[in-house]
Formats: sequence, C-alpha cells, structure tokens
Amino acid sequence: MRHRSGFQFLLVAVVSISPVVRAVNTVVDVGYAQYKGAIVDAKLGVSAWKGIQYAAPPIGDLRFAAPPKQAQPARPISLPTGPANWDPTDIVAERRVVFVQFSYRVGMYGFLSSAEAKAGGADVNAGLRDQVKLLEWYKCLINEKGCTDATDGLACLRALSESAIRSSNCNFNPNIDGELYTDSLVNLFEQGKYAKVPTIMGTCADECTKWNAPETLNTTAEALQWIVDKDSSLSNTSIAIIEDLYIKPTQPIFPNKGRYWRHAAMAVAEIGATCMTRNIQNYLARDGVPTFNYKYAVLDPSDEEVGYGAWHTVNSYAFWGTNRTDGGQPPSYFMANKPIISIVRSYWTSFFRNLDPNTDRVKAAAEWLLTLMERMSLAQSLRCDIVRPMSDNLGKLPADNAVTDLDPKLAAKLNRTSESTSFVGKKKLVRSFNRHH
Repeated sequence: MRHRSGFQFLLVAVVSISPVVRAVNTVVDVGYAQYKGAIVDAKLGVSAWKGIQYAAPPIGDLRFAAPPKQAQPARPISLPTGPANWDPTDIVAERRVVFVQFSYRVGMYGFLSSAEAKAGGADVNAGLRDQVKLLEWYKCLINEKGCTDATDGLACLRALSESAIRSSNCNFNPNIDGELYTDSLVNLFEQGKYAKVPTIMGTCADECTKWNAPETLNTTAEALQWIVDKDSSLSNTSIAIIEDLYIKPTQPIFPNKGRYWRHAAMAVAEIGATCMTRNIQNYLARDGVPTFNYKYAVLDPSDEEVGYGAWHTVNSYAFWGTNRTDGGQPPSYFMANKPIISIVRSYWTSFFRNLDPNTDRVKAAAEWLLTLMERMSLAQSLRCDIVRPMSDNLGKLPADNAVTDLDPKLAAKLNRTSESTSFVGKKKLVRSFNRHH
C-alpha cells in the first residue's frame, strides 16, 4: 500500500463495549494538526485513525537523518512500501487493546553507516531513532491528550530514486554509534546495560529458508561461501568447523532446490537468530529478569513439501489471523492450524496487558511455565557455544584484518552430545508451538 508520508502510524481502538456503537468524536487534535478517524467496523465497535504523522518526512537532506519533530502537517507524498501494513481490527475487537502500528526506515534508509555519511550529516541507526521518536511522540500524546564514486557520497544517495535505494542488495543492520548502541546487542546484555523488563523472545524453526538463503546453492563450496560472506574474518580452521557443523550433516533435498540450500539456511538461522536469542536470554536469566522463550514450529503441509518449514515471519499470521493481512498465510491456517491463531494472539495480548502471557490466555493454550514442551538440545546448545565468535561478529563487525577462530577442541565434543529436546529431570526452557496438522 502507499503512505502519504514517511513517518506515520495507525491507531486502532475499541470505541464501544456494547453491540450498538455509541456516538464517538473521531476528530483528534495532536497539537500541530487535527486528524479525523472513522468507525471501521460498526459491528465490532472499532475506530481507527490512519496516517497520523509523528515526524517530518525523510526526504531531501532528511533522507538519512534522525526524525525531526513534526511542526506542521507535511505536504502529501507517496512512497511505495511493502504489504505489511495489516489490519488489526479483529485483534482490537477480540482482545480489547489499543493498537499502534507505525512505519519506520529499514535497510539502507534506516541503517546507513560510514565515516563519510556521518560527516555529511547522516545519523547512524536512523531506523531505531524513528522507533524512539514514535514512542516519545505517543507518550507525549497520551500524557497531553489522553554512492561510492561521488565527491559527496551522501548527497548522491539522497538524490537517488526510491527504486534505486530499494533495489540495493546490501545488508544493513543496527550499528554501534556510541549513543543508541555503545556495543553489540549481545554484549550490552552481557554487561547488564539494558532495561530490566519482562520479555518474550524466540525464533521460527526454519528462519532462513524462504527469505534468506539462495535456493540455488547446489555444492558444498557454494553453501560455505554464502555463509562465509556473512563473516569474512573466519579462519580456514573456522570454515572447516562450520562445514563439519552444518554442511556435512544430512539435510533433506527438495525438488527444484539446490542440494545444499537447506544446509546453508539452517546454519545462518542458528548462528544469527537462535543462538543470539539464547545468549541474550541466558543473561536475562542470570539477572533474574522474567523472559519467555518460544520456538515456532507450526508446520504447513504445502510449506513442508517445498522445504520451507516454519519460515521467517510465518508466526505473524498466527497473531494477525487470516482475514486482514497480505494473503500470504499458509493454507492450513484456514483449516487444521486455525486453532493456533487464538492461542498465539491470547499469549501476546496477555503479555501486553500483564507482562505475563498466562494471565489472559485462552483455555486452549497451555500455561507457559518453566516446565513445558521441550528444551534446547545439548547439541544445539554446544553449537551455539562453538559459533559464538561468529555470532558476535554478526552484531559487531570485526576490525579490519581481524581473524576469527572457532574452538576446535570445543567442536570435537559435539559428537558426544544429543539432539534430543525431551525433558528428563530438568526444567524445560522453551515454549514450543508445535505441529498442528
């Protein structure tokens, strides 16, 4: 869909608890402008205010800058965005919450970082600053109202078309800027430099199959090269360890897919997502901060058939449901896997209200305690320890000419560990959303 401005959000709320919607003033004054909302579903009693600007649009010299305060309504502009601006009407009506959905910069727009960019006035981690600005804006509202060859590379980037920026294949992530980030995310948690608040964290079982690893990877060399491209500091010994851990073990082969596509996908998913989450939550547990971990493994037959499994962001359909999204949900979410929607939605909205997913969960949802369905296997836990240096490098780029060594003695212990996730005699640490078909 298209937005009128770069920095906008959507506010959706229940306006009536009775079957008949009472009259409600849908015009809100946010200080610099008035916005007229609408009753989007009279039967459900839900109103929405769309396109509320919380900062000046990121155009011209503001393209890579931190979001400035919105002093007055911006002129209408139209930037094409992805299809992820989904309709939360059902969630708002069913779980009785106020829903704020906002846009912020990602990719190069949000995380451009270089000495030249900084010198030219770009702000590092602009995408994170967008999020901070929205939270500051919303808090205020509630309290008050209820180019490489260019001489100037940054100017060159600002002058590029939207399509040229969007078509970049470069990876952009949060950078250590000395302000928002003074170290890598994992290191900050290790140092105890984080807000001690309850959290839910987790990953999908097959994070990198659908949207990340090239499906054409057909040889061990291709798969290893794709993995090593994530961290060019790995020594030859480390690359050999990566091969032993992830490329040599058997993975299923799927029609029209490279023989080593799944190997590479599972490697980067574990190193870059599962292990990072595990490391962070270990520090939360160390500090006695409540945290709930999940592994989302609700499997769809059609996705299983082509090797995708429970792919990155598929769990979003379990929260949003099937009626008001982009239509990309797995077919089984209309049928055999439909019950998972109310379960996941109730966990999350209960956590929003109570900082505990159990308080308002539906009856079909198991109580999310320390002793539940499964734990991280000893083998996976050891792999996370082995690849920790590479995992850390993904969050904090190594210095030029640095060499990263994985521990071969630690890697040699792997064949003496088990892949079992069953719970025998110890508290389980993982809430697993398992198969429903």
